[in-house]
Amino acid sequence: MKDGTIYVNGIKSDSTDKSLIYNIEDVLLKSTNNLEWLSPDDIVLLKPALNSHYPYPSTTHPLAVQVISRILTEHGAKVVVGDQSGIRSVLHYPGGVLHGNTRDNFIKASKGLAENENFKSFEEEGWMEGFYHHHSSRTPSWPEGFYITRWIKKADHIISLP
Repeated sequence: MKDGTIYVNGIKSDSTDKSLIYNIEDVLLKSTNNLEWLSPDDIVLLKPALNSHYPYPSTTHPLAVQVISRILTEHGAKVVVGDQSGIRSVLHYPGGVLHGNTRDNFIKASKGLAENENFKSFEEEGWMEGFYHHHSSRTPSWPEGFYITRWIKKADHIISLP
């Protein structure tokens, strides 16, 4: 695998789930060089695009979450699926959650397909326990830094699922 290489499989809009599953598997394994970097018991955080409760294409396709989770597990990984929906759907601050629930959004967006995944709703862990203040000179657009989930530090690998 060379840096900068993009792997894409085209599918028809009326493709079957079987076809979609095959293509998800194919792109994952090609783009990760058959998961050669993965060691047994590595923690992999799958980060879906879960900005709201709206289903795909507004959020990550639930089959992508399921298929990639299954493949990683078969290769010995401990998979965690996690996110916090955007502030329009979930508003979380140091005092708690003002509105919304990412877990409910995950279940609604996936139409129940991903309901049994090992899902972590970042806001459920609390502000102080679940987040840390990240500050870096490499993020000049955030001069005061920002808060980010502690799962960034707990995971050995992170896969972002658009």
